[in-house]
Amino acid sequence: MKYVIYEMVQLDFLQKTEPDGYYLRTRRRDTLEILDESGVYSEHNTFEEAVNEITENKAKLANKKLTILPVIEIGWDSEIHGKL
Repeated sequence: MKYVIYEMVQLDFLQKTEPDGYYLRTRRRDTLEILDESGVYSEHNTFEEAVNEITENKAKLANKKLTILPVIEIGWDSEIHGKL
């Protein structure tokens, strides 16, 4: 299992505007993209390593919404790759 840092981004085409009485309400949906920042690694072996990567690069990651998700890789032969 590996831990991947994702950035939560709001794409313009995933925005929906609908009437709400006299006003218009805009709903935005966040999507996840793998963090793509130079000098910052997005894949780590432990959750703690991923958190340390974020705290060590706070200046580069300012004004970003981030999340860390565990990723389990299952190969074509139904074998789980990496440690659980």
